[in-house]
Amino acid sequence: FYEYLLKAWLMSDKTDTEARKTYDDAIEAIERHLIRKSNGGLTFIGEWKNGHLERKMGHLTCFAGGMFALGADGSPDDKAGHYLQLGAEIAHTCHESYDRT
Repeated sequence: FYEYLLKAWLMSDKTDTEARKTYDDAIEAIERHLIRKSNGGLTFIGEWKNGHLERKMGHLTCFAGGMFALGADGSPDDKAGHYLQLGAEIAHTCHESYDRT
C-alpha cells in the first residue's frame, strides 16, 4: 500500500499532495514503530503482531529499500538524505539475508 501512495504522487506529476502526505505520515510511523537495527548492525523492518514488535523481516519487505530511496525525492531537505540512506541500509539487509542463506 505504501509504495502505491508514493507512485500515485509520482504519476500525478507530483501534484497529488494527499497521496504524498499520507505516504510521508506512514513512513514516519514505520520508522518510529517498526524499524530497528540487529545486534550485527543490519537495519530491518519488524512485524507488529499481537501488540508487540517481532524482530524479523520477511523477504517481501525488501521492496521498502527502493521505496524509501525513491521517496527521498520530494521529502523535506533535512530528511531526503536520511531516507536515501535508510533505503540503502534496508536494501543491504536484504542482500545480506539472501547472500547468507
